[in-house]
Amino acid sequence: QRGDPVVVRRAITPVDQVAVGVRGQFRHQRYAAQMSRSAISRQLKPEALTNLDAVTQQFEHLVERLQSIS
Repeated sequence: QRGDPVVVRRAITPVDQVAVGVRGQFRHQRYAAQMSRSAISRQLKPEALTNLDAVTQQFEHLVERLQSIS
């Protein structure tokens, strides 16, 4: 399991599901999805994303991909 990050969306879902969004490199590359609540391995509040070191430690597998985008 890679644990790629998703964002929570506002949508009506079954009680055991969470509405999520997957973002691409560009704004038009957004995809709506649902995932099982049991598949959630961790939660980050938006303010936690300001500490780049903490984010890169939690998502090491994404660091190289993110650097290629910026």
